[in-house]
Amino acid sequence: MKRVRPVLFRLSARPETALALGVVLGAASGAAGGSDAALAAVPAGILCALLLLPLRAALPGALGAVLGAASWYCHANGWQEDDALRSLPERNLRAEAVCRLTDGRITSVRAVPAPGLIRAELVALRLLGEREFRPASGTLYLRFPDPALPSPPCGAVITATGTLELPAESVFRQEEGELRPVRNGLSFAGFLAARGAERLFRIDQFRVDRMAPGVVGRLCRVRDFLMERALRGVTSDRVRGCAAALFFGATGGIDNSIRERFVRSGTIHLFSVSGMHVAVLAGVLLWLLRPLPLRPRMLSLLLLVGAYVLTTGANPPAVRALCMIGVWCLLRMVLLYTPALNTLFLAAAAMVLVSPMLVLDLGFQYSFVITAMLILLAERFREWNELLREPLRYMPTGRAAFRFERSLRRGSALLFAVGGCVGAFLAGAGISLYSQGLLLPGSVLANLLLSPLVGALFPVLAFKLAFGALLPGLDQLGAWLLTAGFSLMDAVAGTVSTCFGRMSAVRPAAWEAVLFTGALLVAAGVRKRRIAVAAAFLAAVLLAGWVVRAEIRPPSLMTGAGGRSPLPVVAVAEPGRGVGVAINMPGSDAAEAVAGFFRSNGITEVETLYLSRPRTGAVLGVPALLRAMPVRRIALPPRDSYGWRMEELLELRAAGVPVSRHAGRDPGFCRILDEKTHWEVEYFNPGSKLIFRLWIDAADSGWCFTLRRPGRPEERFQIPYGSVLEMREHVFEGF
Repeated sequence: MKRVRPVLFRLSARPETALALGVVLGAASGAAGGSDAALAAVPAGILCALLLLPLRAALPGALGAVLGAASWYCHANGWQEDDALRSLPERNLRAEAVCRLTDGRITSVRAVPAPGLIRAELVALRLLGEREFRPASGTLYLRFPDPALPSPPCGAVITATGTLELPAESVFRQEEGELRPVRNGLSFAGFLAARGAERLFRIDQFRVDRMAPGVVGRLCRVRDFLMERALRGVTSDRVRGCAAALFFGATGGIDNSIRERFVRSGTIHLFSVSGMHVAVLAGVLLWLLRPLPLRPRMLSLLLLVGAYVLTTGANPPAVRALCMIGVWCLLRMVLLYTPALNTLFLAAAAMVLVSPMLVLDLGFQYSFVITAMLILLAERFREWNELLREPLRYMPTGRAAFRFERSLRRGSALLFAVGGCVGAFLAGAGISLYSQGLLLPGSVLANLLLSPLVGALFPVLAFKLAFGALLPGLDQLGAWLLTAGFSLMDAVAGTVSTCFGRMSAVRPAAWEAVLFTGALLVAAGVRKRRIAVAAAFLAAVLLAGWVVRAEIRPPSLMTGAGGRSPLPVVAVAEPGRGVGVAINMPGSDAAEAVAGFFRSNGITEVETLYLSRPRTGAVLGVPALLRAMPVRRIALPPRDSYGWRMEELLELRAAGVPVSRHAGRDPGFCRILDEKTHWEVEYFNPGSKLIFRLWIDAADSGWCFTLRRPGRPEERFQIPYGSVLEMREHVFEGF
């Protein structure tokens, strides 16, 4: 009798895996698209689960999707009635607030300043014009007036005066007759929402009322004592800042030059306490707690790791690792077992149910996606290693068998290290390109070289803390080893960032990044060869397409005006030549718009930044642009009697960037003629055929733009004066 095949095949999945994935997808549908998208995506996901999964997994998956969407709905509609920040008007407000600092990253150790943004809990609030304080609650982030000065310790209750700023989109584009926000991947509003915060409180002045340290504050005092002991004898402030960030999560001591080198080498994650740090600490503690019985050992491990995570800022990757270790410890205490991948999924589901906006957090995305890839690759390598070790069962014991096993062990370790770094790079490539426009192939080599070094620094720290207090010589030896280790890390990161740099690729759409990441995970985890090969081929095609599209994409012109920018901003991108030129950088919103425009076109650095007039209003956004992407050269206009301070200000903020002057016509790309109410830009890149002139006039209703190209009709458009930066993009098709 001939067997009839079903029309739809069913994927195998465990119930707990389906439940966890349903929770994450249900919350993501609401957090990414709003209520309408949630209502449409959740039923569609439930239907797909019922069709493609067996019933024992489909029902938990459907339940998880409903729970995730419900968690997001409750969070978005302000189910916490006592949260005063949700009831405030949708605008910036002057206020006086009583706050309690709860950020564990604050430390009193020398040369380790507090981070720029500090987490706090609201106690009382008084808006401008109100007479008395009213009790309030809610989470917000504080920005103190002078970051160089020491901030109050964790647990301090302060009364501060300043501005409650509502994070909002600052760059808009005219589409179909209405202004729509331009999202360039990263969002400060999403950063705050993922951490349960409502607003940013920019403080003008404050005073410390009292101390209420609580559990976290007392743990931070112990942490500060250990940090001071660990950094004793280290004379370099740069090394002290790096050691405090790597071991204790106090990131305020890393200067911009070190941060930039590690960002370009793809290893900046080493200075953010993540799952790797928690896993290394858990391994060391597990070895030290060996004399204890099983259940006390697991409970002690969980408590110590939890204290470490709380005192290092409780980043989403560290919390993820804590959840996984907690599930593993509890299961070990009751003598149960579940696969590591299921533990990862359950940890993700628990975090998303508590804070559904975490699905939009970069740290959360990187942590879970890369960890899932490493777990799947570890399972594959374990199977391959068992297959390669099969001949040992039939070999007689002796020197030949010993040599074969030793070479096999070394080869397997090297292969797993290289494969793990490549897999982690690919797993994070879609997220990096979509959010930051970064594709750093050199990160594979950098992580391969730095991971063993970082792993060796933790035993050095344990040695210094344990024996340095007994013998001063051992303390000095530990300080020398830390200094040498961090100096070597800095040298490796600098060399890799110089030799490799960024690869040019366009910024993909959100669905492309999700499809690429999903295809990679399917290729690494599915056992059926046909499905794995098809998924790997799809991921390769998507990645190659992003790189190729950057080479064949036509040139484009971006113009912007309004918002915090007193002058218009102009940017030209030629993706085929890898050239990006910008004119004026009057504000941080202009820097955000220009950086997003270049990233979407696959431009990895700004070739030249021109300034049309010698005024500080044309240069205020330069520091923000330098933080967003590299700038090869800055061209200044001729000096006049009113703008003599601009060059000094620019050179102070743009340290390390070559600065030159252009007398109207630059030998590189542009001729700029700037008058009081009119200025003209002539673009003539000698390496390409793109030539155009752009006239910009200041009218009563806004800035008028006129674009002229040889042999093409004249194009005119206007950007009105407004409170937000409005940008227009023109693509030179068939230039």
